Amino acid sequence: MSGYAGSLEAISTELHKHNIDIGQLTGIIISHDDIDHVGGLHEIKAINPSAKVYASKIEAPYISGQSKSLRLKQEEDLFDLLPPENKEWGKQFQNELKAIKRVPVDETFEFDTAFKKISKL
Repeated sequence: MSGYAGSLEAISTELHKHNIDIGQLTGIIISHDDIDHVGGLHEIKAINPSAKVYASKIEAPYISGQSKSLRLKQEEDLFDLLPPENKEWGKQFQNELKAIKRVPVDETFEFDTAFKKISKL
């Protein structure tokens, strides 16, 4: 998980508590495409472009931006069902999802073999 966009400092602080620097990361596993999991990924990759991004074959197209985010599609599909007082928030959230800076996925894995593959890294 890479956190929301703008959470790089908080992630760095937590890593430093374990004597780890973002530049030392060799890989980042992204479980699924949602704003709190991929929002800050581009910030981590900007500091450490050699860190590989891992994701399941199912999620990789959405994480990388090759396919439209299912979360965004869900928000758009449900927008008309929102009460009028929540429409502004709904539009704002859609815009936040659209603004996610996508990052290529370097390696994919089958969901059921994920932990076997990761344990070999």
